[in-house]
Amino acid sequence: MENTEDKTRMVLKLNAAFSSLVGLDLIILNSAFMRWMNISNDIILPVVGLGLLLFGASVFWVAFRKPFSMQMLRSIILMDIGWVLGCILVVATNLFGLSMLGNELVLLSAVIVALLAYFQFRGEKRLKHS
Repeated sequence: MENTEDKTRMVLKLNAAFSSLVGLDLIILNSAFMRWMNISNDIILPVVGLGLLLFGASVFWVAFRKPFSMQMLRSIILMDIGWVLGCILVVATNLFGLSMLGNELVLLSAVIVALLAYFQFRGEKRLKHS
């Protein structure tokens, strides 16, 4: 059975992979996402995508770093919570006038990131008490 640190590292790797893949999608498939989400500014999604790639690379680094950094784990959890709250704000206020599919994609990303944050938080609490 894997220990808590190994499980937490695995969740961080999943977070990094998800963030990186979404980032790549937003850059490579920019035109398609613009149509699907009803976005007219062709710079926004690649900028978000680049940010996600940088975040993903940072999370991968933390996942493989030895010794394990609790402070960096907490920072990642806080950034994930910020992403979730930001997504909810975008949809709740119709900030960018996204299409229904756009809102659904934003909320789907929020749900996935919230789950990752939950499991990272759980790992952080167990590591703190071990």
